[in-house]
Amino acid sequence: MRRPILPVILALLVTGGVPGTVAQEQYPTRPITLVNPFPPGGLADLTGRPLAAALERVLKQPVVVSNKAGAAGAVGMQSVAIAKPDGYTLLISVPSITLLPEVDAIFGRPPTFSRDQFAGIARLNADPVIVVVNAEAPWKNLKDLIDDAKRRPGEITFSSSGPYGASHVPTEMLLQAAGVTHAQANAPPAIQRQLRDATRQAVQNTEFRNAMEKIQTPIAYQDADEFKAWWAEDARRLTAAVKRIGRVEEK
Repeated sequence: MRRPILPVILALLVTGGVPGTVAQEQYPTRPITLVNPFPPGGLADLTGRPLAAALERVLKQPVVVSNKAGAAGAVGMQSVAIAKPDGYTLLISVPSITLLPEVDAIFGRPPTFSRDQFAGIARLNADPVIVVVNAEAPWKNLKDLIDDAKRRPGEITFSSSGPYGASHVPTEMLLQAAGVTHAQANAPPAIQRQLRDATRQAVQNTEFRNAMEKIQTPIAYQDADEFKAWWAEDARRLTAAVKRIGRVEEK
C-alpha cells in the first residue's frame, strides 16, 4: 500500500545571520555558499545541486554546495543562522528547520537557532510522504490500516527517519487527525529581492526541472511573500504536532 499522507517534504532557500550593519555593495561579487545541513544523496542535496548550477547562470558567480550534516540538520542550520547576513551564505532545508527549535524547548535545552533568524526566499518543491506496508499485511488501503489501529491502540508500530523527523511528525499528525491513539536578522532587502528573482529564474531552468522530474519531486515554487504565509501556517501545524508528541526518549 502506497498512499500520500501530507506533502510536507520541501526545500526552502533562506538567508540568515546575526544582527549587524552590512555595507551595501554590488551583489554578487564573489562565490556564494549553499549549505545543505544533511548528508549527500537526500532530497535537499538532490534539489540543491541542480539549483546551485541554475543559480550560477543567473547570478554569474559560483554557487558552491557545502554539506554540513549533524544533529539532524541543526549543525548546518545554525551555521547559516549565525553567518554574516550578506546573501553569500544560503540554506536549503526541509521541515526540520521548524521542528528542531520546538524539540529543544520540549527537552529544556537552549535553542540551537530560531526561525526568525532566517529570511525565506522561496519554496522550491513539495514531495508527499507515503505509507508502505508489507505486501502480506492484511491492510489493503489506508482505511483498513486506520480502522485496525483504532481497534488495537498502541499495538501497531511504524518506523520513520527518527524522532521528530520529516516522516515521524506527519505520521503523528495523521494519527491525531484520524483519532488514533498509541503517544530576525536578514540580508539587505535589495539582496533578498535579487535572490528571489534569481531563484524564480533558476526554478524555470530546464536542467533543474529535468533533475526534479528525474527524482519524481514535483516543483511547488512560491515567491517570498506567499512562502512566508505558507511557512508560518506550516510551522504552526508542525509545532502543534511536536507538542502533542512530547518527549521521545531514545532506547
